[in-house]
Formats: sequence, structure tokens, C-alpha cells
Amino acid sequence: MSRSVALLFCASLACGAALLVSRGNGEEASIRPTPDASGKIQHVVVIFQENRTPDNLFHGLPNADIANSGVDSAGQVIPLTPISLVTEFDLGHTHGDFERMYDGGKMDGADRIAVLCSEKPCPDRPQFPT
Repeated sequence: MSRSVALLFCASLACGAALLVSRGNGEEASIRPTPDASGKIQHVVVIFQENRTPDNLFHGLPNADIANSGVDSAGQVIPLTPISLVTEFDLGHTHGDFERMYDGGKMDGADRIAVLCSEKPCPDRPQFPT
């Protein structure tokens, strides 16, 4: 079960609601907790994979208020597109990389952070697939 599905499953159990889950092969399954399940949950732990945001993890989820695009430091609109959780590159993890990406709250600096690639040479801006 993917982390996003696990999170939604936990939230569904806590609320006592049904959850519609994609099995990844085009089929969907409905999961409904037992009536007494919500009384047994004491804690819900939310875990995000590093360098992921709710926009990245839940894009396409019905009724989710999720962005469809972002902006780079030059003001260019970058459409958000699905990519694998496993990539050939790794975004920088330093505080300086965070500050460049955050850019005083504008969140437009993803093109200004360090990118390390397992393949050489590193493609230009691999974090923005075309």
C-alpha cells in the first residue's frame, strides 16, 4: 500500500467513512471500516517522503484543493506532472537549499537548489519533467 493510500486509509478509519482505493491496474475497491473501528484509533501518524508536498502526493485526488502548476524563480509557469517516487536525481537537503526554494514564502526557487544525479551528465532541471 502506498504512503498516500495508507494516510487516506487511516483518515478514513478515524472518520468512519468509506474509502475508494485504486489497485493500480485500473480496478478500484471500496474499503469501509467496521462500525466500532473508529473508537479504537488513538493516534494517526502522518509521514511524508522527503522532498514531497501534498500537491505532489495527492494531485488528482477528487475534491482535493491541490495546485496544478508552480512558478520558477524566473516567473515561468511549470505544470505539475506525475513522476515516480524513485528518480535518478536527488534534490539538495541543506538549509540553504530550503531557503532558496522557499524564497521568503514565494515558493518559486525549486530551480535554484542543488540537484545530484546518479547518471552523468545530470540533465538540465531534472525536477521539472517535460
